[in-house]
Amino acid sequence: PYLALRYNCHINVEVCESVQSIRYIHKYVYKGDDRTTVEIETDEIKRFVESRYISPMQAAYRMLEYPTHSEYPPVVQLTVHLESEQSVLFPASADEGQLRHAADVSRTTLMAYLEYNRLNEDGRTVLYQDFPEKYVYQNTRKPYRWTRRARGFAIGRMVHLSPRAAGATSFDDLKFVNGQRYATFKDACVARQLLEDDGAWSRCFEEAAGWSLGGMRVLFVMALVSGEVTDPVRLWERFKAAICEDCEYRIRRTYGRTEVTVEESFDYGLFLIEQELSEYGRSLGNFQLPSVTLDWTIPGTNYTVHGASDFDADWEASELARLLPMLNEGQRAAYENITNGIFRDPLTAHFFLQGAGG
Repeated sequence: PYLALRYNCHINVEVCESVQSIRYIHKYVYKGDDRTTVEIETDEIKRFVESRYISPMQAAYRMLEYPTHSEYPPVVQLTVHLESEQSVLFPASADEGQLRHAADVSRTTLMAYLEYNRLNEDGRTVLYQDFPEKYVYQNTRKPYRWTRRARGFAIGRMVHLSPRAAGATSFDDLKFVNGQRYATFKDACVARQLLEDDGAWSRCFEEAAGWSLGGMRVLFVMALVSGEVTDPVRLWERFKAAICEDCEYRIRRTYGRTEVTVEESFDYGLFLIEQELSEYGRSLGNFQLPSVTLDWTIPGTNYTVHGASDFDADWEASELARLLPMLNEGQRAAYENITNGIFRDPLTAHFFLQGAGG
């Protein structure tokens, strides 16, 4: 106790009677686990400065201003953008006039490439990504432009693209293929056979048309929003009858109509597709699909819930009576558990079924 009071700390006093054992005269056996206080400071700059290591060789190179790295050949960053969608830099305090001026004088390597081909013929056989090999991009003073390379060598670098057309003089010029002008860049790519066809989607829709009544619209929307459909209009024209197969029944049931034309069924199908696309922030116009011509809007209607609850109850009941005796033991158990759970408390009736297909 004297030593603990004297030194104000945990202390052990040992007596060595022999080389075989050590006896404690005074020992704290309940002092607790060893602990320490750690503080984590979130300061990336301080952590970088304190952990940075500079070797003597690197320090000598820095003080003598020797080059520490080199690059050969030089790499020219090539921009890629759509027409009138280039990046424009302007100060935060710029007014409307200054913004317009900044947009008017902005120039990118792509815009300068198109202008060079419009004014000169010698570069029209060179692809965009190969242009820095034979030309130099002058960006020291405006207007920025390409000039013939007198010496040296450089390579171009841009985002992953595969240019196939050389000598383009404008954005609109890229829409011409074999003398024919196409409405969109995508149509021009299809004409150049740069995009895959929709053969896989066509086979998928052909298979689904035989059994998925009404579900074809959801499948069509999924195909559109996935971005893998090359020609949405052609796919719609080919399968619109199957996509809208149940629309006549829906119109009769929802709007009380007795006579429904084929054109009205197609228009209503487009209306339902438009509702589905709106959940993904898209519209029919994004895919060049025909617009809805009639007003199918019902105020206060949730079309997602309406579509899920719009079914023929009599037909469903007859299907239940027909298929229920055909269930095996496991299917019957699942059916009874699910239906009983829904009848007891629909809010907590959540189930997951997993089984091998085939």
